Amino acid sequence: FPRRDGGPARRFSLAENRRSGGRLLEFANDLAVPLRAMHEGVEALRPAPGADREGWARCALLATQDGEIGWLADQVQHVIGTRFRPDGELIGPGDVAVLARTAADFPEIHKALVERDIPVEVVGLSGLLHLPEVADLVATCEVLDDPTANAALVRLLVGPRWRVGQRDLALLGRRAGDLVRFDHGHADGPDARLEAAVAGVDPTEVVSLSDALADPGDDHPFSPAARVRFARLAAEIRELRRHLGEPLMDILHRVLAVTGLEVELSASPNALAARRRETLHTFLDVAAGFADLDGDPSLTAFLAFLRTAAEHDKGLDGSLPSAGDSVKVLTAHKSKGLEWEIVAVPGLVEGAFPSAQAQAKWTKSGHTLPHPLRGDADGLPVLPDLSAKGFKAFDAGMREHKATEELRLGYVTFTRPKQLLIASGHWWGRTQKKKRGPSEFLLRLADHCAEGNGEIATWAVEPDEADNPHLASAIEQVWPLPLDTAALEERRRAARDVADELARLEGVPRTGATQHPDPGPDFAAPEPPPFFDEPPPDDEELPPPPEDEWDAGEWPGAPSDGEAAPAAAGHAFDEAVEDDGVRADHPAIAGDSAAGGRDLRPDVRRDVPQPEALPAPADLDLVPGYADDTDHLGPADRELIESWDRDLDRLVEELVRGRSGVREVDLPASLSASQLLRLAADPDGLARELARPMP
Repeated sequence: FPRRDGGPARRFSLAENRRSGGRLLEFANDLAVPLRAMHEGVEALRPAPGADREGWARCALLATQDGEIGWLADQVQHVIGTRFRPDGELIGPGDVAVLARTAADFPEIHKALVERDIPVEVVGLSGLLHLPEVADLVATCEVLDDPTANAALVRLLVGPRWRVGQRDLALLGRRAGDLVRFDHGHADGPDARLEAAVAGVDPTEVVSLSDALADPGDDHPFSPAARVRFARLAAEIRELRRHLGEPLMDILHRVLAVTGLEVELSASPNALAARRRETLHTFLDVAAGFADLDGDPSLTAFLAFLRTAAEHDKGLDGSLPSAGDSVKVLTAHKSKGLEWEIVAVPGLVEGAFPSAQAQAKWTKSGHTLPHPLRGDADGLPVLPDLSAKGFKAFDAGMREHKATEELRLGYVTFTRPKQLLIASGHWWGRTQKKKRGPSEFLLRLADHCAEGNGEIATWAVEPDEADNPHLASAIEQVWPLPLDTAALEERRRAARDVADELARLEGVPRTGATQHPDPGPDFAAPEPPPFFDEPPPDDEELPPPPEDEWDAGEWPGAPSDGEAAPAAAGHAFDEAVEDDGVRADHPAIAGDSAAGGRDLRPDVRRDVPQPEALPAPADLDLVPGYADDTDHLGPADRELIESWDRDLDRLVEELVRGRSGVREVDLPASLSASQLLRLAADPDGLARELARPMP
């Protein structure tokens, strides 16, 4: 701040860096020479006393981006538990961070670390949006909120759940165009030209794949399998849209239940599924705390918030890494003010870090605040005049400013580690048609290592091939995660056992029920069909996907032709059958609602017939012959099985309460005079009011 007389304030410069080792600080200071030249009186930082020879760097250049991320994950795995902190403790996952220039590579980095059993935390909302489990949830919400969200719907259609081929997808696009095509005639008058000028402005004229999905018509040769999947997805979307008036968290949980995403992650036993469950719960925590400036927590406002967070990640999302013992994956911008013992920096390639992407210019974009109106206008390029020469000078100043900002970001990134900096680059990216190669940052770090301040682990020579090997072969990313053979068979057997027991409680034998003897120690699960199949050929006429192993009519409690169906809670899953042959819900349970409490007044309840007494959950032997076969299990497995037993007991208790036809209502601690009179005159009516009070 200036002095009272208007003179410039006295400047004090930071002189010492007590975080980074001397060798790492020397590299960062050499990199920041142009920055210090821009500010008079700024000197290079010196390390803490006695830390001149501390700090080490390790760099590598790999042939492909996949190879680079694999090498980086191996390095992180190696340093955890093999190096020591200054206090003598071993380096843990919480002492390591991976700093990327952008969040685009977060899914691959996250996957590579989890495959090596390394706990990971993705920091920041924009990073979460790039992970597949969150992206699928957001895409479904976008389709529900906006019928013209074609990109989100395409993501769902081509994903592994619906697996619609390219030919059927192209035909769907043609059908969508036919639904909004209008014939404006061939007139050449002013009215015709005006209509042509504003074509597409009317929302009713916007092409919507959702409309074509609901009405594919008969004019296009869709494959039979595609028609079945279109109908099921359209019914699912239609059912979910009926609940858009509910609170945001209810909508998100309903989407997870209908799509089966959370159930699939919960049933998958591997470490990657566990980490993705944590990621999904982190995203739900963000949604739970959301409210826009007007206090509107609707789905529309939340999706707008997500789009803004992805576009303006550097300023909007101020989340910090948690204190959990996990490797932190975040962008370099979010690392300002933070520190770790070991930092890995991938993607030091030409055009990426430092980035060559041009900044938005206020002279060309109405969304960008003009420089004269900004608080940091003194450090921004100035538009001298409105001539062509002035605009050219302004563009050159913007490029120079961009290079300076990237240099500042590089200095921040390379001064985050205390003792080890791991940096890497590659030649071939996943989608680039041209080779990338090492950036200026990686080349200068390699020179720094060659001077005895680090090591060059590997340095791939420039490849001779002209074509990107990543583009030569298509790699299908499977999502949701496929189950292993034994786990899938165990889940199917558990489902059959539960269905048999429910049928026994009802006193109605289930069609096709079988007894399952003790498999014995030599049990080997048979080979099930693959969890995911290949997309059907578009030109091949295939039958509809197979129905589940158990038809809904065979379950106890299923309505007959003349009866009313239970509540429609399970309608979407009846329309969409999961590939593993097990339904996500039970038609006999879908309409049940259980609620209970202490029975303070047994007579204050609805007057309904009482059913025959059912055995207590503790007396039920859900799977005969299996309960006592735990001698060969360890303590952890026995504790897990006991927790399953407790969960099953609670579920059976809830089922018994729900089917009893009795709703117990607790009396409040105090009653008004009118409530006392109502209790004496109409106890059932008072019970109904207490159960569902008038808002």
